[in-house]
Amino acid sequence: MLATRLFFWWNTVPLTWPETLPTRPEWPSYKETPAVQTVRSNIESGRPSMRRRSVAVAQPFTCHWLMTAAQQAAFETFYVSTLGEGAAAFDGLVHPRTGVSGIWRFTGPPQYDWLGPDCWRVTTPIELLP
Repeated sequence: MLATRLFFWWNTVPLTWPETLPTRPEWPSYKETPAVQTVRSNIESGRPSMRRRSVAVAQPFTCHWLMTAAQQAAFETFYVSTLGEGAAAFDGLVHPRTGVSGIWRFTGPPQYDWLGPDCWRVTTPIELLP
């Protein structure tokens, strides 16, 4: 029973992005792809029908962050321990293009690229929740 309550709390109360980490991704490699919000249905005769799936759709992004070794370690701790391998949602970031704050969630594991002494590129698939 306690585990169920903790799981419910953990998935509904957003945690906060650590202040020691960068809050904006690298601009040249930032990617934003609008989510597919329509459903296409073929019918027996005539043109296919299309409808909007939902008005509340998560917006997917691919973000690249330049971090020091200490920041990369802090990010890994946040992702693995605090967010439970990225399962929990969090706040503390703003939309890179619009500057609006929101609730975020990782959609896959991060990728760590070593760029040189004390320099890492962390690539994260992430989504802005509605």
